[in-house]
Amino acid sequence: MAVMSTKKLKIFILEDIPADADIMLEELAQSGISFEAHIHSSRHDFIPQVQAFRPHIIIADYSLPGFNALHAFKLLEIENLDIPFILISGELSEDIVIEFLKQGIDDYVMKNNLKRLPHSIDAVLKKREIQQEKDAALEELRKSEIELKHRAQQLDFLLKRSQLLNTILESTSDFVGISGIDYVSQYINSAGEKMLGISDKLDADKLKIKDLQPGWAVRYIADEAIPYSVKHGIWRGETALLTLDGKEIPVSQVIIAHKNEKGEVEYFSTIAREIKEASPQPSPKERE
Repeated sequence: MAVMSTKKLKIFILEDIPADADIMLEELAQSGISFEAHIHSSRHDFIPQVQAFRPHIIIADYSLPGFNALHAFKLLEIENLDIPFILISGELSEDIVIEFLKQGIDDYVMKNNLKRLPHSIDAVLKKREIQQEKDAALEELRKSEIELKHRAQQLDFLLKRSQLLNTILESTSDFVGISGIDYVSQYINSAGEKMLGISDKLDADKLKIKDLQPGWAVRYIADEAIPYSVKHGIWRGETALLTLDGKEIPVSQVIIAHKNEKGEVEYFSTIAREIKEASPQPSPKERE
């Protein structure tokens, strides 16, 4: 917030000498600052009046009856009121000024140089604004770092789960396959390749469902299994796989339709287990 902003500044002046307060007001008015001032002179009701007025900045005389600027500043800290604070003094040693600045006071102005007050207000508020922007940027950076750490942990978890899943898929004796919505094979586990007589991994990635199952099973899956899995998520039934040399293997098959958040099918997965004692399959005439 810059002093010359069109927004009216609310300035709380802690000063017990009316003439000195008037000089401050005159210097502020001559500088062109748009402001509203609240003048207070003692410790009594200091915090309640600050809370009620809600100033953008506080200007405090160093010495007040039974009270001083440092006491006022400490009271603000106790109440967690972080308000820009300028010390005004008639005469202070360099050591005292340095101690005040170490305590966190933003700036100080000598009473014999109150013409500097508008500049001090402007500089303090600009510095606070820059610090707030820096703090906000650092907070965003901190949040981003936390988010990145969280995502890294998620990716690590997914990687480990993927590795575990791959171990399970490669350990099972069942046929496990994944295909896109174009029904082109994306994955066949080792047991499935062995079952179908696939020896070249590149060939496995190019196969379609029609290459892996006999015609009657392909039609059955296209007409019943796929639509059912799309509607209900999963289909179970008995079909057959087809080896590369044309041999049918009766199987109990499960087809799962995997959907995205919009409910659109992204890919299909299937698990097929060989039926040792096959159930009666459709006759050649029924397969036509």
